[in-house]
Amino acid sequence: MGTTTHRQHRPIPAAIRRRSGAAPRSHGSFVTVAGIAAALVTLSAAVLGVAGVVLDQDYYQRHVSVSRCFTGPLDHVLAAILRGALLTASAILFASVPRLARRASRVPPRVALAAMARVGMAILAALLLAETVLRLNKFGESPPIGGPGPLVVNDGRYGWRFMPSQTAHVTQSGREIEYAIDARGNRAANESSAIDPSRPTLLVTGESIGFGFGLAWEDTFASRVGEALGLQVENLSVPRYGNDQGWLRLSDELARLEHPVVIVTVFIDKQLRRDVSRERPHLSFQGDTFALVPAAGFLAPRLAIFWTDEPFHGDTGVGIARRIFQETTIAARARGAMALFLVTNYGPRCDCSGEPWYVQELFDSDRSRHVDVWIPPEEWQAPDDFHPDPRGAKRIADQLIAAVQRADR
Repeated sequence: MGTTTHRQHRPIPAAIRRRSGAAPRSHGSFVTVAGIAAALVTLSAAVLGVAGVVLDQDYYQRHVSVSRCFTGPLDHVLAAILRGALLTASAILFASVPRLARRASRVPPRVALAAMARVGMAILAALLLAETVLRLNKFGESPPIGGPGPLVVNDGRYGWRFMPSQTAHVTQSGREIEYAIDARGNRAANESSAIDPSRPTLLVTGESIGFGFGLAWEDTFASRVGEALGLQVENLSVPRYGNDQGWLRLSDELARLEHPVVIVTVFIDKQLRRDVSRERPHLSFQGDTFALVPAAGFLAPRLAIFWTDEPFHGDTGVGIARRIFQETTIAARARGAMALFLVTNYGPRCDCSGEPWYVQELFDSDRSRHVDVWIPPEEWQAPDDFHPDPRGAKRIADQLIAAVQRADR
């Protein structure tokens, strides 16, 4: 009988397989790593691509631009660069997916997982560092506490307010300014001034422009309008106030006045971002009604600023301001008063034809409710200080007086 000889096959060394062109052995775990890598890159590319497609000029103005509109050619260029960068990055990532997948398939799973862990730890460390920086340095506008001007104190309802009964002398834009605060914490001609609740009254609520920053009392538009109309003036404006803070002060003061005649509310685009600030008590929608929400606690993430304020902001601020203005009008009519909304600029004007989109949405294009006053650069207090000087304040006063007189005819 013949004998059968069994030959033992030895595995070919990896080096010989590579020289001979033999394909390396593939493991399911390797394929999984390659699939995860390809999926992550594809997802990133898709997100960037969608962002680039969505980010047209209207979207940029509404959700990215700090001023909520284009104010010059540079804004158009920045919008185009940002959109182009997103689309370019998306295309590069999509094109690199096959190559990255092939490279990932050659990496042992343990090495790939370790690399992913290192990347994840680096991302987590960056987020923690950013959170720490945001907590140590309050980005955006902060309360004017400790700054030049009248003393400001914290307040559990308004966020901050002036300390009552004080007079401060400050040099601003080369001018000596006296700021007098009366016993109710409002700017007045002098700190001993007192509002008579029985007299016809002009109420002004707003921020630093309404307050008359950098102006003597007699140069403020509030003083000029009150004198022209024969009304006593109660100026509730406080620098860096949002619309919600102004509304809270107005609603509290309105109840004690017997004869409010005109209510002027100042609005600038910066207040839209102030209205969603979580660093102070603020108004928020609770169903169909407003509720006063406390300031963000210690555990609240400060990183939320990146998707609620800058570089991305939604329409919440516009919705809050719109509702506040509606409530202001209702409250004024209930007391037989006229509600006027002063829409003015703090800085360069929007270069759109007609009213900016947010003004149209705030007032439904009802020009009877608001007065648009553009302060030209030559009537700013300084090239880098956009508050109106005495000429700009007079411009505002003249148009408000004209609006009241038209309504009385």
